[in-house]
Amino acid sequence: RSLLDGAPIAIPPEMDPGHVYHLFPIRARQRAALQDRLHASGIETLVHYPTPISQQPAFESLYPADCPHALRAAGEVLSLPLYPGLAATTVATVADAVRKESSS
Repeated sequence: RSLLDGAPIAIPPEMDPGHVYHLFPIRARQRAALQDRLHASGIETLVHYPTPISQQPAFESLYPADCPHALRAAGEVLSLPLYPGLAATTVATVADAVRKESSS
């Protein structure tokens, strides 16, 4: 988290410092461009939830209300690498790339 200070992205607040996270999501307004540039640098990212719940086929017949916050999040959320064997040097490399690429 601290290595991403200054990057023009949003990071969800840490609510439970003892929690063992399985994803490290960020929000980037230019998600596709950031994801493409990180991929070109050899950094894998994933979009885990690209469709907001209000637009899921299972809810199609219910005419769900517009959910503008969920729609915006679905277009911005990007998961950065996070796994048990992730080395501190790799974390720094990813953070540097996000800071660099986000400002491009």
